[in-house]
Amino acid sequence: MSPAIFYPTARLICAFVSLSIGSSWITVATVDIALIDIDNILGFSTPITVNIIVSGSYFGDKMSLFSDTTNLTPAVVGSELFAHIRHMT
Repeated sequence: MSPAIFYPTARLICAFVSLSIGSSWITVATVDIALIDIDNILGFSTPITVNIIVSGSYFGDKMSLFSDTTNLTPAVVGSELFAHIRHMT
């Protein structure tokens, strides 16, 4: 497997899981174990893989309708949830 395929796929997996559950920390804690093991087996750079896992997880968390901070911010300032997500994108 090439890093050109592994890294984008790992980021998409983390973003999708985080988007689905609304938590970046749970995604990092669970998906990290599997992707780091794959990374070690294939001999890729572990710091790059960790960076990709964390950034994909945070992106999914911020775009999730289930995330507490994504819901709290527009409620406090009095704006629409989808407008807030659109502006963050």
